[in-house]
Amino acid sequence: MSATSFQQTLDQLRAIAETERQKGALFERLMRKFFTEDPVYQERFGKVWLWGDWAASQRDFDRSDTGIDLVAEEREGGYCAIQCKCYAPDTTISKPHLDSFISASDRERFTSRLVVDTGARWGPNALKTIHGLKAPCTVLRFGDLADRPFDWPDLRRNKPEDLALKRTIFSLRPHQQAAFDDVIAGSCAPPPASRTHVSAPA
Repeated sequence: MSATSFQQTLDQLRAIAETERQKGALFERLMRKFFTEDPVYQERFGKVWLWGDWAASQRDFDRSDTGIDLVAEEREGGYCAIQCKCYAPDTTISKPHLDSFISASDRERFTSRLVVDTGARWGPNALKTIHGLKAPCTVLRFGDLADRPFDWPDLRRNKPEDLALKRTIFSLRPHQQAAFDDVIAGSCAPPPASRTHVSAPA
């Protein structure tokens, strides 16, 4: 079975989804799995929740859609609010695209923000919106995701949660291979003949 690229998975997701809401939900599940499996984000985040699951466990939040799609527990303390935008490649992010997310995440509980964007461009006002926020906001773009070492799921057959890291086949460098061959050859060679020391007669 051939590997699926990030672009192919996005194409499948858009073809399968019957509504924008369904498309968003599938993409959010895919990104939740990404943040829990990617080695870089495993070091940064503890648990990662879909917004509704996290909000249901909090007294001062509710499950209604507020612009936050995922919540990740920062290992150094606090929470990261994440918004997932599964936009077409020609979409330009403008300030209105971000307003509800920035407003909803302007709570003491959130110490950082992250926007996942599959589009291509950000308008100047959108960039100004995320610049200098008290809880800093970073952007994870299409290329950042496509370059990560994953076998992206074929959504015609699999679930978003079937995302998996690629299996890396380790190969020795030439000098390492030569040393390895020498060790193997040595282990297969017969042991040297034993030598018995005979003392000269007194």
